Amino acid sequence: MLTCGLVILNYKDFEATTKLLDTIKDFPSLDYIAVVDNLSPNNSYEVLKKYEGGKISVIQSDKNGGYSYGNNFGAKFLINKFHPDIIAIANPDVVFGNDLAEKIKELFAEKKEYAVLTGSGTRALLWGKNQRYISHRFVSVLLCLIPFSDFLKKVMQKLHAYSYYPEKTRNTPGIFHDVWAVEGCLFFIRTEDFVNVGMLDENVFLYGEEFILASKLQDAGRKTGITHEATFEHNHVYPAGRLDQLESSKKRNLLMNKSEVYFVEHYVTSNKFLIAAFRLLSKLRTVQIHASCFVKKLMFKAGQYFSAPYES
Repeated sequence: MLTCGLVILNYKDFEATTKLLDTIKDFPSLDYIAVVDNLSPNNSYEVLKKYEGGKISVIQSDKNGGYSYGNNFGAKFLINKFHPDIIAIANPDVVFGNDLAEKIKELFAEKKEYAVLTGSGTRALLWGKNQRYISHRFVSVLLCLIPFSDFLKKVMQKLHAYSYYPEKTRNTPGIFHDVWAVEGCLFFIRTEDFVNVGMLDENVFLYGEEFILASKLQDAGRKTGITHEATFEHNHVYPAGRLDQLESSKKRNLLMNKSEVYFVEHYVTSNKFLIAAFRLLSKLRTVQIHASCFVKKLMFKAGQYFSAPYES
């Protein structure tokens, strides 16, 4: 049986991390668990250290280098100490069962051509509904040139650039399909493939990591798949209607914008015209982000802006 080492990256949120640990620590499918505190400024490391023992190791990174740096830090620890066949990466706010990890390990044993596998995921939204996750088949320059456009995503969905899980697909036991990329909140990757493509790109602090990893795996001729026999949930919820949350949303969107620029320039195209066009549009997007936050703050102070759905 293949062995699996799981990395959980914590930053200031030991409540979510300990909740996940309490759920998964006795899963037979997980052979090793590395909890990485990404140099949190609170007492996260001290709280999490109490969970160390058995299959659980609690370590602290030497700097807060973001999602890629922190998860690579944990993966390198597991690889150097335990040599697992599979590396799993999970955000602290995901919920999954032993059945998912067991199924993934079975599929890796059967499907030698696959580098990355995960289950069917849903996201818990602020207003109490579940959003189907997108399974990314490929990224086009057109999609990148107008980042975060809901209208464009719908158009590209029709062109099969983005593929939402159809209801029939989600409710059909045993179905498995190829995708271009999976969401970064929970995925499993063969250790050999992870090492061969240089792991996660640490030049990106946050957002877009799954696109970059998918690009590198595609260049290496490796495949990515999703099984609908097992599911997980991502409780990725941000409170809304507070002034500080508007500022946090602005920071997130600016980080996304920066990651998009890096991704396009290093992994999508070498065409100087397209890169210049994207840089210009990215600057316009930056202005729009600041302007949107400014207007919402004015509305908030005027009592006309109380809540808003999650902005990704």
